[in-house]
Amino acid sequence: MARDAVSGQPQAAPSAPSSPPCIAKVAVELPLQDALDYRIPVDLQAQCAIGQRVMVPVGRRELLGYIVDLTFHSTVADLKSLTEILDDTPLLSPEMLWLTKWVSEYYLCPWGQVLKAAVPEGFRNRSTVVYDLTPAARQAPETWPAGRAGEVLRSLERQGPLQQRDLTKALGAANLTGQLRRLRDQGLIRSSRKPLAPRVRQRTASWVRLIADADTARDLQEQIRGRAPRQAGILACLLEERTCDMKILRARVAGASAAVKRLQQSGVVEVFQAEDLRRVVPASPGQAAPPVLNDAQRWALEQIEAALDEPDGTPVLLHGVTGSGKTEVYLRAVAKVLRQGKSAIVLVPEIALTGQLVQRFAARFASGLAVLHSGLSAGERFDEWRRLARGDARIAVGTRSAVFAPAQRLGLIVVDEEHDTSYKQEEAPRYNARDVAIVRARRSRAMVVLGSATPAVESFHNAQRGKYRLVSLPRRVDDRQLPAITLVDQRQHGTPDERIVSGPLREAIAACLERREQSLILINRRGFAAYLQCCDCGAVSYCSHCSVALTYHRGRHRLRCHYCGFSQGVPTHCPTCRSTSLRPQGLGTQQVESVLSALFPAARLARMDRDTTRAKGAHQRILGALDKGDIDILVGTQMIAKGHDYPNITLVGVVSADASLSIPDFRAPERLFQLLTQVAGRAGRGEGAGHVLMQTYRPGHESLAFACGHDFAGFFEHETTRRRDLMYPPFARLARVIVESPKADKGEAASQRIGQILQQRIPALTDVDIMGPAEAPITKLNDRYRWHLLVKSPSSRALHQCLTTGLEEARRQKVIPRLTRVSVDIDPLSFL
Repeated sequence: MARDAVSGQPQAAPSAPSSPPCIAKVAVELPLQDALDYRIPVDLQAQCAIGQRVMVPVGRRELLGYIVDLTFHSTVADLKSLTEILDDTPLLSPEMLWLTKWVSEYYLCPWGQVLKAAVPEGFRNRSTVVYDLTPAARQAPETWPAGRAGEVLRSLERQGPLQQRDLTKALGAANLTGQLRRLRDQGLIRSSRKPLAPRVRQRTASWVRLIADADTARDLQEQIRGRAPRQAGILACLLEERTCDMKILRARVAGASAAVKRLQQSGVVEVFQAEDLRRVVPASPGQAAPPVLNDAQRWALEQIEAALDEPDGTPVLLHGVTGSGKTEVYLRAVAKVLRQGKSAIVLVPEIALTGQLVQRFAARFASGLAVLHSGLSAGERFDEWRRLARGDARIAVGTRSAVFAPAQRLGLIVVDEEHDTSYKQEEAPRYNARDVAIVRARRSRAMVVLGSATPAVESFHNAQRGKYRLVSLPRRVDDRQLPAITLVDQRQHGTPDERIVSGPLREAIAACLERREQSLILINRRGFAAYLQCCDCGAVSYCSHCSVALTYHRGRHRLRCHYCGFSQGVPTHCPTCRSTSLRPQGLGTQQVESVLSALFPAARLARMDRDTTRAKGAHQRILGALDKGDIDILVGTQMIAKGHDYPNITLVGVVSADASLSIPDFRAPERLFQLLTQVAGRAGRGEGAGHVLMQTYRPGHESLAFACGHDFAGFFEHETTRRRDLMYPPFARLARVIVESPKADKGEAASQRIGQILQQRIPALTDVDIMGPAEAPITKLNDRYRWHLLVKSPSSRALHQCLTTGLEEARRQKVIPRLTRVSVDIDPLSFL
């Protein structure tokens, strides 16, 4: 029987219309451009609704899909029928279907892939393919072939239906795919889909309810107090609360299970099962009265509240310097939305930023908060998503994918640190959550607040043109001073002892420790060293699957690829010249941590990067220790650079401040300015003055100069002048076409042919420029060779028209070979 998509409880089917549609358009989680048509069996027609999950046959498989439309007609003559309806009530609202369709069309990616990104894993049905002998094969074993094929058949005869992995394990074979396909074509075996147990289930708990009246229960309690004290204790608890969780009773009364069983046999209590939601938001001890707003905060809030009263679809860009109190403005705006009976979504770019923000929101809004990010278990995301869908929670706090949260009566979306590149997904569907938030809010007649101390150039340009409403917070809370920033010219500190930590930075850390204050040290590369190099021949160890050098991780004595995950032990000699003179080159967080440990042995050090935060809750544990003062020096990558508010941090040191300028990307100066400004803003947020030291070999670079002066306006004017001359965003729109193939020659040929076809589209369009094809900077990734083209135009419409017609023509001409993948990145933020 189908169940409610959110509550999971059986529900009666909705009443059927007089003539229900008989064709369902279904988007499946495959790279298909269009929804597929399926006939609805007569006995299921009355149950079908747009937004439901269904199981449908696709080729020889049965896949999960979503009904996106119902109709009476199809252009396909011989339609397959959908197999099963999984929900009585739609899982996806019309608003969410519209939004995911928009994402599909704008970012030129299949609708099913967008739906897969929008819906938590816990709502996906799991199944596997199993193989079995056909009746004909069972009746004529003498016709079975010899060799490996015969072994497969005999295994199926002995053990019954088996998965391919079970056959592979039983026969010790490396790959049976081809063998199984041939046996199936010969009619000797058949395959079928076997459902697997859901990866995520609703969690239940036992509850005890007092069913006797209170007077009877009190009399019984007095009678058994001496001879059955445990039963009496249970009754005492239930007289306070007629219904109680069994876990609570066990904690209060020793031997509670047996006592409850006896009371149940006596007809005094009943035991029942109820859903036990997984808890994500910690219980809050409460908070003192909200702080008094300063004049700038009060004015900013008035602007936002006025827009909330009459939303016109215009986003608000809240440009506030670091420490200016943007979060308090968010809290007050969310409070107004809740008073209006609406809900809110608050987006942050990193999981590391959710902990402190959730604490502040939980203290202000108690239980009405849900959290959505990839650091949660599948079960926790499943429960949090359903709490929002049911309206039990009206505030969603999360990272990129939380833009699809099923918030009811949406009134506000906050995108904190709106400039951050983490809002852009770098694999299909390649959406930018900031831009999706703007579109969703406009569709829902809600409002968007984009907050940042260093807005993206495109966002600030939109504010200057009046497309966004600009609201500024020019000063820190309590008029605290922005930290003083000093550039340390590493060309003058080139001794081996100062190569990593210069003399000025070492002295500043020592002084900070003496004052019992805390320091942050930023080095935006994890690992011990960037690569391992032979000092005799200069050879570098490269990944065998990607065209990148392997990063040296000293702790585990491994070389690792940070793109595909490949790792190998550190070689004892150079594979090229057999020399044993191998030296680590470049810096990483591990090496900086090691040097600081040697310089300050008494200091309490910690490191925060992807290697130390893999475990669940690791971000919160590290930041919690920092908050309690258990860490003196925190070394980390960009994840320590933004959003954190710890008053005892007075010193920030930046190692290799200019390293990112070597990346082949026109936005490299902007990202450097943003990173340095953000990390500098972590210092001096309490009573003590802040100080920042940035070590660099390029002290004259404009990004560093503007960062030192906390001069966003100057940087913006300089950067927009440069981009206007080059016709880069915000003065043009970009798209990147990526061609990947396991064969280098086939990938190159396909990219060249696609480039020619796109060039042929240009005469019918205006102001479209095609650059490339050329090898991607990372030429090989995961054993696939990569080429790319860049399409540029001042018009988004012309850009999309060129790409859609060009790629459709490329598919029609079949210029894309088998195993070659072509993907499109609209508004790309990475060109690697």
